Amino acid sequence: MFFLSLILACSSSTLGSFCFLGDPIKDKSTVRLGGPRKVSVDIVKTDSTYLLTATFIPVRSFDNGLNTALSRDKGDAYIREALFKHLDAKNGQSIEINQVKKLKTNYSKDLFTYVVEIPIDSIKLQLIKQEKSKDKPQTIIAPPKSILNAKADQLATLGFILKTNEADYPSFKNDLDDFYKKVAESENTIIERLEAFVKGLKNDKFLLSIERDDLIQKTNHEISNAIYRLQTLVESAEIEAVKEPD
Repeated sequence: MFFLSLILACSSSTLGSFCFLGDPIKDKSTVRLGGPRKVSVDIVKTDSTYLLTATFIPVRSFDNGLNTALSRDKGDAYIREALFKHLDAKNGQSIEINQVKKLKTNYSKDLFTYVVEIPIDSIKLQLIKQEKSKDKPQTIIAPPKSILNAKADQLATLGFILKTNEADYPSFKNDLDDFYKKVAESENTIIERLEAFVKGLKNDKFLLSIERDDLIQKTNHEISNAIYRLQTLVESAEIEAVKEPD
């Protein structure tokens, strides 16, 4: 009878084939975070693990590889926030997760599904240490709810793009002509990503006008920075190329 009820519990879940047949289910719940991406996280708890399935509207402004990587990065943040709520964490606490096993990622046009398994003993809630100051009263730090508003979501996207761009700045070796080609390719890739981001901002109906303008200004500044950095790399390479050997 127990085994039958366990099978029914698993088959009725959105988790599909991910079911703890060797570890009885103790609790099932859903945390609806909402926000512009309509985030929902299903949580299944056993004696030793949490199985979490985050579903939300994916990133769709870039190529499939970058869209998937960005959506997975957001999924990590949503799962962290859902666990924070599920564990009834309080203001002034932070959540530390030391081990995450990523089981499944499914990207479609309308929905991103992200499944992870987290051992219960790898999760810790702890008080946030704050420096006491005579001039400033001690403040209470709330959980990171800002990930769910449109501007914070887009800022996180921009931050991820800038990190991704770092891998595309070329290094000069010996061939200057080859380096020129690499710089041109890098410029196209980096600027294309940032311009696609601006296009996404213009289509984001959840942003306030002042937020959109601020984000576009930040992105244009990053485009200028990227072009200047590539120019500096070219100048350094040209100086290096004409140096006499020792």
